[in-house]
Amino acid sequence: MVISHKYKCIFIKVPKNAGTSIHRFFERHDPESIRSDLGDWPWGHRSADDVKNDPQVAPYWDSYFKFAFLREPFSWLISLYNSEHGYDYSSDVYRHSHILLEEGRLRIPEDFKLNSLDVAGVLLMALKMQYYAVPQTPYLNASLDFIGVYENIEEDFEFIKKRTGIPIDLHLTKENPTVYNRPLKFTEKAIEVVNSILKEDIEFYNLIYNNLDSPEKRGMEAHFPSEWNV
Repeated sequence: MVISHKYKCIFIKVPKNAGTSIHRFFERHDPESIRSDLGDWPWGHRSADDVKNDPQVAPYWDSYFKFAFLREPFSWLISLYNSEHGYDYSSDVYRHSHILLEEGRLRIPEDFKLNSLDVAGVLLMALKMQYYAVPQTPYLNASLDFIGVYENIEEDFEFIKKRTGIPIDLHLTKENPTVYNRPLKFTEKAIEVVNSILKEDIEFYNLIYNNLDSPEKRGMEAHFPSEWNV
């Protein structure tokens, strides 16, 4: 989460959506902005409703420009898997999860095709080990003014700058890239599982993506009540 009084905006940090890059942008160009601690749980990942009710934010919620980014769900899941693979869970502290792992890590199939168990495993690891909600839409549980598309982040951040008065000569830099970036894919059965589990994300992403050329139409009046709790 970031709240900038200088630029009168609020950023909701959804996992695996260049949130660290946006966080560092405000850290550099608005040092007085209020920013979540990236070094401690939940690593800046807070739902819109949680941020809305934060005493530091509540007085400004209605008048400030509120935005978040959303990623194509299959791409998001691959990024999450590659990221989670980077953690070593071989310690006995994590012994209850070892059935999902190979030598303390999420497995990487020889053909790079994740199966249904891999999909369930990575979502479970994120929930139970990293303690943050998955997938993406649970973070969008209060109305926002703009939903950016990760795959269109440079153009969308230009729109954000125009709306907030951020100087156009200031640019995002890539931060915290995934160390393991294997070209993962999914088996046919796993695709069915992803389509089911991430149904809400997929539907909303498609709705937003269909307005890619009309950023002014990418606000959200509704929110997402969800079985996935943040």
